[in-house]
Amino acid sequence: SARLRRRADAVASLERRAAPSPASRLLVSLDEPRSADEAGRLSGLDAAEREAAVAELLERGDAVRLGDALIARGAYDSLATRVERSCALAHRKTPLRAGTPREEVRSSLGLAPKPFAALVASLVASGRIAERGSALALAGFSPRLSDEQEERWSRAKRALAREPLSPPSPKELESEFAIDRELLVALAERHDLVRVGTDAVFLPEAVQAFADAVIGELAKAPTITVARARDLSGSSRKHTLPLMQLLDDRGVTRREGDVRRLVMEPGAARAAIAAAVGAKPR
Repeated sequence: SARLRRRADAVASLERRAAPSPASRLLVSLDEPRSADEAGRLSGLDAAEREAAVAELLERGDAVRLGDALIARGAYDSLATRVERSCALAHRKTPLRAGTPREEVRSSLGLAPKPFAALVASLVASGRIAERGSALALAGFSPRLSDEQEERWSRAKRALAREPLSPPSPKELESEFAIDRELLVALAERHDLVRVGTDAVFLPEAVQAFADAVIGELAKAPTITVARARDLSGSSRKHTLPLMQLLDDRGVTRREGDVRRLVMEPGAARAAIAAAVGAKPR
């Protein structure tokens, strides 16, 4: 009868209104980063429903893009908080280190490399964390030396400054001034010293002075030998080799057999070395 039909229609209408919307169904499947296709399949949505649901969730801010994946806002916030906590814990436990190893954080979150890279990029862009080489840190953090470590460094710095281009080796710095490897890394990270090769450390100004001598010569002559660089700078051969390698590595010079050639305009070359070592260009 018409009455029964009307009643069935009313029940069907109520069921439709009570059923979860495509957007809310899709959101449930975004508890971790997933592509729109995968989330749509898990939610039982067809292509048109899925596209409309994605647009609605992004517009409302209920979902966030992570590279080519999507994730629910709540799940994103939870991951972000866990990254920040990992950084804060590392800063408390190892105040001399740049931060917490990026790969350790990724594995603790159980994220694949691509969504993790997108998460990190997003947190860096919003100023919540900073990337320091292969480590992650809270944005305002910088390695902190204790007063006693600063005093040790002050004494070591005087020794490095006495003969800037023939400085004590890392082993000597450790035995004479208790500058161990971790402290050395922290000092390099804040640009107080420059680690060159595996067995040499210099003050930034010493590296800059060496580079200036080599670049000055190459502005006049087409090539330079290691012996000539040693004589010009007053360094020893043992230290000249790694310093020349540093100039090669920074794209300032190119090695051709036994000589080096300048591959940058002299002003740009000086600026490149200054930026690399944290010294002021002369």
